[in-house]
Amino acid sequence: MLRLFMLVLICSAFYFSFAEELTVFPTDDMFADRLTSGTHIETQLNLNRETIAEDERIMFKFDISSVVTLESAIFNLHRYFSCPSGGGVTAGNIYPITEEWDEETWDCHTFPQYDENTAIPVVFEGASVNWFAVDITMLVEQWVYGITTNNGFVIIANMGEAHSKFDSKEAANAENWPRLEITGTLPQNENTVINSITAQNYPNPFNPETLISFNISDESGGVLKIFNAAGQIITTRNYESGSHEYLWKADECSSGIYFYNIETAEGSLTRRMTLIK
Repeated sequence: MLRLFMLVLICSAFYFSFAEELTVFPTDDMFADRLTSGTHIETQLNLNRETIAEDERIMFKFDISSVVTLESAIFNLHRYFSCPSGGGVTAGNIYPITEEWDEETWDCHTFPQYDENTAIPVVFEGASVNWFAVDITMLVEQWVYGITTNNGFVIIANMGEAHSKFDSKEAANAENWPRLEITGTLPQNENTVINSITAQNYPNPFNPETLISFNISDESGGVLKIFNAAGQIITTRNYESGSHEYLWKADECSSGIYFYNIETAEGSLTRRMTLIK
């Protein structure tokens, strides 16, 4: 059901720009272990779980707030060392982190809380020095569409897995930094300054109503339209120049992503809102 909803949402991309490719580097990345002391080298990310004590986990966070619709998200990670005794293999899972953190303040000897019901299997194998590409579209689309909060993700090795070491975003060679390769659309209208229109809605997310406040300085007035993810128009209202408020009551609508568009002779502005019931 969720995947079907996301596919329908992508069909609304024509309201924005054509799909484009975007490279996103981490805002935060680090590894954590069970040790009670010592510092970590910022340039490396260690992953293993050889024993209960030898348990190192990698944490990442990416800012994808500029993405409106998502087609794919491929996580790329560069390994520069693998333990020979492990045969060059470190297998595990990617899990979404469920609490706030950042690399500057997080205790590197504390593991973050995560959603164990959402797991993406990953296997790092082959040459010791190697690039790995992991499809995490299922995870990133939940952040893009406001289904879950974006606190990043953690990679946890399976029990008995030996060391793999990866380059972090502090590595000397920027070509080896971790990254997300995203295919999707950006909010073309939201990035364009249109002096004749300002708008916001509150609350957002909402249930079951939200107040859309907007201003139209164009003397010829404008049109407010609300439409769903499939591009179907729910309501259309005409307004004169000036400041306005419209209370949208979505009692008969289902949970999901909706958009409101304000159009004048000078241009248009589109905003996204989330109904959660």
